[in-house]
Amino acid sequence: MYQLDENGRLASRTADYVIGETSLYGRRNSPGIATRSEGSLISGIAYDSVNHRLFARDSSVIAWHPNGRLLVFDVHPDRMVNGPKALAVFGQPDFTTRRLGGVGPQKLASINGTVLDEKHQRLFVSDGDNNRILVWDVAPERLTETPNAMVVIGQSDFFNNEPNAGPSGLADPGSIYYDPAAERLFAVDGGNHRILTFDVAPESLETGMSAETVIGQVDFDSNQPGVGAGRLNRPSRLSFDDVHGRLFVADGGNQRVVVFDVGSDNPALGAIATYVLGQDTFGTSERRVDLRKLAPGQMILNRRQQQLMVNEGTVANRTLVFDVHPDRIENNPDAVALLFQEDFENSERRTSQVYENSPRPFLDEETNTLYVASGYPGGNRVLLMDMSPGQVTTGMPAFDVIGHYDDEGKPDFDARAAYGRINDRFIYPRGVALDPVDHRLFVNDQYNNRVLMFELDVENRIADRVVDVVLGQPDAYTGQLREISARTLQIPLALAYDINSKQLFVGDGWSNRVMVFDAHPDRLRTFDEAVAVLGQRDFESDEPSVGPDRLNFGVSWGRGIQSAAPTPLALEVDTNHQRLFVSDGINHRVLVFDIRQGMVKTGASAIGVLGQRDFEDNDPTPKESSRVTDSLGVLGARVVSGRAPVNNRGFDTPSGLVYDVNHDRLFVVDGNNSRVMAFDAAPDRWQNGQAAVAILGQRNATDGDEVRLDMRDVSEDEGRRRLRMASGITYDTANDRLLVNDKGNDRILFFDARPEVLETGMAASGVIGQKDFVSRIPGNGEQEELLDPREITFDPEHQRLYVTDSFWARLVVFDLPRAERSIAIPAKTTMSYGTLDAWNGRDRPDKESRQAWRGSLTSEAGPAPGAILVYSNTRRELDVLAKRRSRMLLSETSVVTPQPQTTTAFYVDAREGQRVTLIVTNPEGREVQATLRLSYGDHVRTAETSVPANGFRAELLEIFDPDYVVVEGMLEVSAPQPVAAMVLTHTLTDRGETLVRASTGSSGWDGHGPLVLPGLKSGGGYRSDLVLINPDESVMEGELTVFDRDGGTVDATSDSVPYQLNPGEVFRWTLESPYGVPETTYGVIRPTVGSAPSAMARVSLFKGTLLLSETEIPARVTTQSAWVPVDTLPSIIRHGDAKMMLTFANPNRTPATVRLTLFDEVGREQGRWEQILPAFSQRERSLGELFNVRKHRGTVQLWTDVPLALSARRITRNLRGEPVENELGYVDSPKLTSESLELPAIFDGQGLATEIVLVNPLQEATEALLTFAGSEGQSKDIILR
Repeated sequence: MYQLDENGRLASRTADYVIGETSLYGRRNSPGIATRSEGSLISGIAYDSVNHRLFARDSSVIAWHPNGRLLVFDVHPDRMVNGPKALAVFGQPDFTTRRLGGVGPQKLASINGTVLDEKHQRLFVSDGDNNRILVWDVAPERLTETPNAMVVIGQSDFFNNEPNAGPSGLADPGSIYYDPAAERLFAVDGGNHRILTFDVAPESLETGMSAETVIGQVDFDSNQPGVGAGRLNRPSRLSFDDVHGRLFVADGGNQRVVVFDVGSDNPALGAIATYVLGQDTFGTSERRVDLRKLAPGQMILNRRQQQLMVNEGTVANRTLVFDVHPDRIENNPDAVALLFQEDFENSERRTSQVYENSPRPFLDEETNTLYVASGYPGGNRVLLMDMSPGQVTTGMPAFDVIGHYDDEGKPDFDARAAYGRINDRFIYPRGVALDPVDHRLFVNDQYNNRVLMFELDVENRIADRVVDVVLGQPDAYTGQLREISARTLQIPLALAYDINSKQLFVGDGWSNRVMVFDAHPDRLRTFDEAVAVLGQRDFESDEPSVGPDRLNFGVSWGRGIQSAAPTPLALEVDTNHQRLFVSDGINHRVLVFDIRQGMVKTGASAIGVLGQRDFEDNDPTPKESSRVTDSLGVLGARVVSGRAPVNNRGFDTPSGLVYDVNHDRLFVVDGNNSRVMAFDAAPDRWQNGQAAVAILGQRNATDGDEVRLDMRDVSEDEGRRRLRMASGITYDTANDRLLVNDKGNDRILFFDARPEVLETGMAASGVIGQKDFVSRIPGNGEQEELLDPREITFDPEHQRLYVTDSFWARLVVFDLPRAERSIAIPAKTTMSYGTLDAWNGRDRPDKESRQAWRGSLTSEAGPAPGAILVYSNTRRELDVLAKRRSRMLLSETSVVTPQPQTTTAFYVDAREGQRVTLIVTNPEGREVQATLRLSYGDHVRTAETSVPANGFRAELLEIFDPDYVVVEGMLEVSAPQPVAAMVLTHTLTDRGETLVRASTGSSGWDGHGPLVLPGLKSGGGYRSDLVLINPDESVMEGELTVFDRDGGTVDATSDSVPYQLNPGEVFRWTLESPYGVPETTYGVIRPTVGSAPSAMARVSLFKGTLLLSETEIPARVTTQSAWVPVDTLPSIIRHGDAKMMLTFANPNRTPATVRLTLFDEVGREQGRWEQILPAFSQRERSLGELFNVRKHRGTVQLWTDVPLALSARRITRNLRGEPVENELGYVDSPKLTSESLELPAIFDGQGLATEIVLVNPLQEATEALLTFAGSEGQSKDIILR
């Protein structure tokens, strides 16, 4: 709600209040959302100036069906608030129900027209799908929260909804208009091709009432379309001139507006029109040729100036202004002015101070101000135009705008991006194509008229979410509709990539052409010119037609842009035989082009056709489904009931395509027939217009109806076999599976498409996007949900599905669950795989349990890579006002994967607020009995646990005795054969949040020393606890010394700290400082008697007494060669700004030359750093200081001529701005000798996620097999991102 002044001008450029959201910063809602204060795509339709109430329609149109209800809000200026609660709801039984369809006094199946009678406080609603008009009493003193309608017109009672003619019947009523002076209601009865007039004076209004008169038919019983002064053909809109008693009717089927004199008295039956606009005579109904004439649409009558505005927003992006004063009106007049275009000769798609796309105007006659709303594909704004006498001219500019301002607060008429966001990350994806060879993903950003290219990693995963190349726009920050050329795109909707020629094919929707770009990685650049165009004679032409060298996609607001009808174009490359298949939607055919080298030329002719007998035919199948532009300009209106039989050859708006290279088959989505047709496309068997070999989505070859899962109950078998307005399809060549995007049901279906089992009407074997085969729940942006998915593509090698989830303006990626995967890690870099800890909108308590796996890695040749396990503990965060979901990172902890060994010892601290979990895995093929020995003080307790072959056990410390769990001591795990073990410690903070810390204890311990602990911190809230344990059978003695950065001992250990450890004993010493500035030090443990202990440091950060973060640094001997994994990019788990800190400690008497080399995620060198590290000193450097980078994924290689100690710590600022520190660790390359690795603890769920980080220090790629098992050793699927 914006405040205006008395002249209708903006008093402020910022909104004061919002209705339908809880705050001005709330995001859009799913169509499934229904509360008392929130809905989806709410729009005001009537204002009650007597009682200051707004009646608002909440009817999101997703996949061509409204979710209908009306809400009424109190908007009195003194009572206005953000997110007000509705006073009442119409069309649903309560404020939280949103059921589709239905009949009764409370139900609305659709909302086609609404008018308010302020005098008598009555609301009239045209319920087209129920063939009726409902009337509610809305007087404040009588209005209840869920009122029943008091009267129904068009039916005999509230529970009938059959279409009827006669004086009391209606068939698909649309626009309605109330004449308060005569207390009559004009109603468009579109299915009967007429206008009815009802006397709705309070004393005359009754259920099942008869009309007083009829316009458009000779009597009440006639209902056929016709042309002439007294006939109508699918009328749609009305406008009433109460000054001169005239009714203007948009007669859509006859492509005209007709004017009737209705006076104060009802006209006689079969009234004759007095004037016609848009046709030469009353007897013609020709399609418009002269652009000074009109195509009927929304009409606005300026009664004071007697000007009729006819909006052609969704057809021609313009509004025509006609002089209809009774003294000057004539038949078939030219428009006197044109809005949103600069002349009558052209219809340009632009956004500026003059131009607008899909404008929706509203006139305030009191101030002569025209307010013009425009969403997508327009400017996401409201233009203000001065319609005062003498000001209305062709090409007139707006004088102000709501929604877009520049940095100085001035109107920005050239901006058009929603939310003001257009950049290298924010996209509105529709089509998607994968380059699996050079690892790139191409995405159609339809809204911004561009194609974006994203670099992928070697497993075709999205690397950094930042676009690398833009086609169609000069940069990543503009999205204008530009003049058609070899560089520009207008509503691109389809993509296909040829891995052989490295050419990218782009379906340029509004321009009815296929653009061909040279997409070779060495040559592709932003705003490149296309090398050829198909479907048009040159780059400047847009001539939709039929023939072998022409295309007609017919893209419009309702078809392709929004989801009201199937996407009318698709592209697919046959890499076996170098052919391009093109779905040519409005010509109802699929064309085939030869794209062998040298054959791709501008204007080239197709070499084959499906869906038609030849290149000149373009009838749909069934032919009766053909539609022309309706009164709303929504091309491609769908008829899905009572359709004529279809066949196994033809299409009605073919959409998605995919080619099966394994068996030379082409699969085609037959959009309006809700089916997928399979064709034998081998070149030696090809025939134009050939029949399909199998059909999915229908029971047989003659059915063409649809099943909408949210409209009726279906059996699981039917839910597996039926479709509704399918869109994209893709093929899994590894498993011969067909994946079908069942767009109308918001799901992806999987079909077994092996030739020997593929058959007509077969059932799907799997589903994504819905919880089962019989549900359709509109997605609300959750990880497992979809809403209006458009196109899909599949990476068979990595079993990864890419989906453009269009309602939420996002590309979602699904990694299919697998129990094993082959991997290839590039040389000198890292690869990581993470669990999801999925935040699902349909989580049930039984699905919220934490899952666990044992993982193992086996190298195919040579030593296995190094591996680090990272555990992230998060809390899911929802900003209630902005409705933004994110994760609060609570803790992050890492361990280098433990080596299987017969004995491993751990320091355990299970004092107040801490719980300890022990994980033991068995890599052998036989069961093993493990002995657990807990030593604390003078106590020793033992327990046994049986670990299945290839399985694992996760035990809490309570296994010993629930009464003795509050201990600090050493836990020893021993077994007769090597097992891998680790410990997770969960610490409960004063906030009630859990921090997780991982440890592998004495894994890899060999008793050698001295040991070094780099990166210790004290002061400024930091505390370091140095812990030593004795896993040996002999006494250990020695001393612990802590040095500052320049080699001097710190005050606390000026004389060193001696230790003596009996077998199984623990020594803990705390390093603290009273100073407010953190000091970074390092510790050295020098044994004097016996072996060196197993040791670690726990570095904790406090804010007062509140524990913010803690991490564990294992004590190691020094190294000369190490590899550190680096990843400071945000992820779906780790939200926040991250930096990498490297600390080098030189405990030697000799200065050390330290050389660091930075590699990216494909192993390319990105920088070097070298420095002398003085003897006994320590230095700490960030990745930015070392290499001038902050956001990076890859590795850092350390080489030094003198052995050093190394700490590699990642610090992430979480959503609270608090640091979360994690000692990542490093891989000691000389110690990588084993061909296998154990990944003992992979957890997922309840806030905990695991990342497997693999580091390959070799000079060549490492290939390996990852396998995963459950606790009993059984193979167990896992989803890894």
